[in-house]
Amino acid sequence: MCFKTFHEKISILACHLSKPFKDKCITCYKVNLMSLENPLKFCKQCETIKPIDEFYKAGKSHQSRCKPCHIIHRRELRQAKPKKIKCNGFKLLPEETRIDIIAHFDTMPLTKLAKKFNINPNTLRSWKNRGHLMCQVD
Repeated sequence: MCFKTFHEKISILACHLSKPFKDKCITCYKVNLMSLENPLKFCKQCETIKPIDEFYKAGKSHQSRCKPCHIIHRRELRQAKPKKIKCNGFKLLPEETRIDIIAHFDTMPLTKLAKKFNINPNTLRSWKNRGHLMCQVD
């Protein structure tokens, strides 16, 4: 749609705002919202029209949800996604090996302990720093 004046844009926009969103011409609606001096955008979640500054950028355009709705949506997605339980390498070892490593940890140097169990010495050091070798076997 072409508009001759800024006032004509505003009058059509005001007309659109008074109607329910479903009755509007989407193309006309978007043209009117984006062609204003302070562009507006429709939030698809809260179904309100807000200034474009209240939307996160998405490439060259903006997100379809306003910032508060976007935060709520991301929080819901995180809560719906089950958390993965990370298993470190020490817990993945057979129980007998873990018991042997803990038993020999105080009496044997890390390099010899690493050679005995065929484990990288840096891995043993990281397990030591994280406290895996100090605790009892589960």
